[in-house]
Amino acid sequence: MKLAWIAAAGVAGVIALAATSATQVSVAATSRPPCVPKVSDNAVDYCGPATAAVKVGRKTYNFKGGYCTVNPKAKIPIQLEIGVISRPGGSSVNGGKPLFQLSELEADGLTIATVTADWSGKQLESVGTVALKGSIPSAGTFTSKGPSSRFSGSWNCHGVVVTAP
Repeated sequence: MKLAWIAAAGVAGVIALAATSATQVSVAATSRPPCVPKVSDNAVDYCGPATAAVKVGRKTYNFKGGYCTVNPKAKIPIQLEIGVISRPGGSSVNGGKPLFQLSELEADGLTIATVTADWSGKQLESVGTVALKGSIPSAGTFTSKGPSSRFSGSWNCHGVVVTAP
């Protein structure tokens, strides 16, 4: 199934375990996405108004083209995918396409937030645990929590937050 690898990639963002604190706010959410991502045999090209920025060292990488999702039943306060996710394979990371993923999961009193980011065939961060601040899920900032990687950034849903069924 061509969507199996896509689902696996999204789930990878919530595997790492670390506690985080985030301010939860209620937002007006919609059950209809603003657009339909383009799905091919080789990639999913996300769409929508959401943006994100990742700062690694002195360099900032800007991402656009995605939308935010919440899933109260699954205890997912925010999930955001921006850019393109390519089928595994090839010589460059994510087929050289930009990809930003932010997920937060609540389970058994523990809150786990992660960021994954690829840019021009380079992996900026792979499932890095983060601390979130801001108006979750609408917009906010994140800071890495891992000792081996240092990055920070922000995201903005630009008024579109989709509630999963």
